[in-house]
Amino acid sequence: MIETFAVFYVDYLEPLLRVAFFLIIAIVLLYFINLIRDAKEKGNIINAIFSSMIKLITAIFVWSGHALVWSGKTLLKTITVIIAVIRDFFGSRI
Repeated sequence: MIETFAVFYVDYLEPLLRVAFFLIIAIVLLYFINLIRDAKEKGNIINAIFSSMIKLITAIFVWSGHALVWSGKTLLKTITVIIAVIRDFFGSRI
């Protein structure tokens, strides 16, 4: 079963996906070149690129902040558990 799928993938699926990938890149490139030829669209493209960059940078900072807060909370919980375990160990009477 796996050998049959591997042969199908290597012989048919992977070359088809490569051709499709390069066709998609070519279509996007031709679309972009046609947009650049139009004078009105040049300003729109530049504005869209800069606004996308600003949104991306803002999102990176926001999600980095969320990750930092989550890491801090997780570290605080871990330290609390470690301190509780040490306190219980030394406070127990065996």
